[in-house]
Amino acid sequence: MNLSRGYCRALGCGLATLPSTYSRYCSRHRHLSNRHGHPLQTPVRVSELTPFRNQVKAAMERNPDSEAWKILSQRWARIVGHAEEVEAGRQRGQPHNRYEAQASTIVRSVAVHAEPQEVILEVFSVYLLQAWNPHRFKDDKAFRFALANRLRRLTPMSVQVYDHKRRGMKTVYRDVSVRVSEFLGMWSAAAFGAGALQFIDAERKRQEAPREEARRLSAAMENLQ
Repeated sequence: MNLSRGYCRALGCGLATLPSTYSRYCSRHRHLSNRHGHPLQTPVRVSELTPFRNQVKAAMERNPDSEAWKILSQRWARIVGHAEEVEAGRQRGQPHNRYEAQASTIVRSVAVHAEPQEVILEVFSVYLLQAWNPHRFKDDKAFRFALANRLRRLTPMSVQVYDHKRRGMKTVYRDVSVRVSEFLGMWSAAAFGAGALQFIDAERKRQEAPREEARRLSAAMENLQ
């Protein structure tokens, strides 16, 4: 395949109709790359995350007074605090990274519309999905974008626009730039990553306990005189 002719570089595509001479991907794969972090990454469906959300929620209900949730909530509060500092600096006219400022706006919106436990549920469910389906995400960047997208789902993402063809209003979702998603994914992983991995290990041990007991019982029965 002659890439110099402007073929889409996404594996298995090879479409020669590119948005511009500077684009590496066709329109479809460029959209997937910008929104999901990889040209071949498919979006995470709510139905995929539901059983994992239920698993995390069940753990929260079994351990309502666990200090783990308090520590995780405090880590989220620090992210919110950083976002507020970024916004305050921007308001004062201080130099700032505009993508970090946009990510901070989203974080502050999440803090208004969702409780910390809901944020933990969203992030942990993505980690569980990856743990039980390691090939679901194409690479680490796609995984971090999934974290960012789930975080954004906790804010009002949709806007109403007029559809001239239908002659009526329709709901569309606002996209953010790649750099904004990178900030959101990085912050989410930094705050919750270690806790999520420890939670996954604890859940595996909890699920393995009955099977281990059954094996020990079977061995003990075989050794009866």
